[in-house]
Amino acid sequence: RAMHDQGELFHAITAYERAVELRPNLFQALRALAGLYEQKGFRRKAAEALERAVHSAPDPQTRDAMRQRLLRLL
Repeated sequence: RAMHDQGELFHAITAYERAVELRPNLFQALRALAGLYEQKGFRRKAAEALERAVHSAPDPQTRDAMRQRLLRLL
């Protein structure tokens, strides 16, 4: 089961990375990708995705929430 879950995480990461390639400022994909990277322990990639999410957040409250999440990660 754990191996299966790992495969699903990597599949999800790949799908979100593709979405971000197609639409670099797609906030929902960046936020999800950051969370998946965090789950895998890829802190640098998570921070990069969060930084991009900050810049593409749809409103000030969401932008602040992404900044806080980024600060906790660093």
